[in-house]
Amino acid sequence: MACLLTYTVLARRYRSRTFDEVVGQAAVANTLKTAIETDRVGHAYLFCGTRGVGKTTMARLFAAAINVPDSISSPEETRDAIMRGEDLDVIEIDGASNRGVQEARDLIANAGLAPARCPYKVYIIDEVHMLTTESFNTLLKTMEEPPPHVKFILCTTEPNKVLSTIQSRCQRFDFKPIPSASIAGHLRDVLDREGVEAADEVVSRVAELGNGSMRDALSVLERLLAAGHLALDCETVDQVLGLPDQQRVASIVEAVLEGDPGLSLKHSASLLADGSSLEQVLGSLIDTLRIMLLMSTCGSDTDLVEITETSRSQLSALVDRMDPQGILHLLALCEHASRSARLSSSARAVFDATIVRMALADNLLDVQAVLAGQSPTGAAALPEKKTADKPLINDRKPSVRTSSVTPDAVKQSSEQSKDRRAEPRTEQPVAATSLNLEGLWERTRSLASSAGMKAKIDSFRPVAMSDGVLQLEVRTAGGGDFLRSTVGTLEEVVAEAAGMTLRLEVLPGNEPKPAPVRSSMEDSVQQDPAVRLASDLLEAVVVEVETPDRKNGA
Repeated sequence: MACLLTYTVLARRYRSRTFDEVVGQAAVANTLKTAIETDRVGHAYLFCGTRGVGKTTMARLFAAAINVPDSISSPEETRDAIMRGEDLDVIEIDGASNRGVQEARDLIANAGLAPARCPYKVYIIDEVHMLTTESFNTLLKTMEEPPPHVKFILCTTEPNKVLSTIQSRCQRFDFKPIPSASIAGHLRDVLDREGVEAADEVVSRVAELGNGSMRDALSVLERLLAAGHLALDCETVDQVLGLPDQQRVASIVEAVLEGDPGLSLKHSASLLADGSSLEQVLGSLIDTLRIMLLMSTCGSDTDLVEITETSRSQLSALVDRMDPQGILHLLALCEHASRSARLSSSARAVFDATIVRMALADNLLDVQAVLAGQSPTGAAALPEKKTADKPLINDRKPSVRTSSVTPDAVKQSSEQSKDRRAEPRTEQPVAATSLNLEGLWERTRSLASSAGMKAKIDSFRPVAMSDGVLQLEVRTAGGGDFLRSTVGTLEEVVAEAAGMTLRLEVLPGNEPKPAPVRSSMEDSVQQDPAVRLASDLLEAVVVEVETPDRKNGA
């Protein structure tokens, strides 16, 4: 009969054998070691943390440390059995498949039996949050006062689902996500043991794909090693894992900086045609822009990014053509598109529109500039670069921007700026054209969600806008104080209509004066409790007060 060859996955083959080998959880390991050395071992522990951070490994190490004294026979054999999860005195239970009351009763009954060969009988309950409430309640008394030879170690990824009465009976330890640098170091050690060469960028990318989980990173590495390559490079990673080609992603960014939407769409379409999803392409764009942001702020030779020299040189050339503000703007566009594409039925349209918007960002106008009536000169969507030799986005025709600038024009502009700064602040601010403001106010009214909101909007008239402040005046007679106190409720709908956040300010003393004969009646109506309640509940305002007709008995 042929002998079956079994293969052990990397996560099990290279499981930590001592507390010192556990990666990324030094605080928990040191605490447990100290508890054992000082004979302060509790009867119940709760290990919390995301998947693949070492909870089960730490539980087995802890069980082996307290259950394998020097006096026991065959200590190495016992330790190996515990680390494999096969020891009789260390019972591992899956909470997802043993979640009923009967299983909890069986556990309590077996807990009363003495251990077979070790000092303690240790119960490791994985995914303990899957137990039912009745099962938790069944275990309460046993976990509070267990037999002297029983220890409980509960592991969970969702501690919020564990009853507080259970948590109060345990010593809780929270396992942190493992840093990418620590994961990369362990992956390098595994590759050396496996005899496989890999570039530093490959190891770094695999560590980041682990997202704080050592087991996930080892699973990704397992897929790469299964391809049979003795040397791993970035091209192999992209092919095996189905990730977008990083060189072509960089080509998209370069086309965006050139301001060529057609070429940008062509490069992005080629990535999608090769099988990459919209989410993967947007994710790769975000990662590339993040690296460029780090290189722009920390220098091209920063240690915060681990990429090959070829990629560093290529991205460095792109960084020289942008500043951090511009990169942040492109990052925000990609992030918004990533969220919108997941919720949209036309994800491809959202993606293509984002690519075009990024390429044309230098030509789009700022909303505030349009509302303020400024001339459409372009280049308002992104901030200008501080230094003249490093523009925000390298224009294909840089001479267009600089040919009209003369020393006399600069001097005249400087004198005008000084004059504007010297003017007192009590002067009327720069006002948008009446057409633009009225159009904004009409859009605001169309977006109102209730008749009361529309009535309140009709009670104001936009006057001017400056520095993110939209100034209004009251157009209705009476009720000015009340309208001023509630104008803040309009800021959200105004921001939606304008596409930007604006602070509303009501100019004092501009509302029409009511007739003297009706002022007292107007005030009494405004102060009426029923009217005030209706105003608060319905967002309504008093527009007109009719005088009672005493002849008709009203």
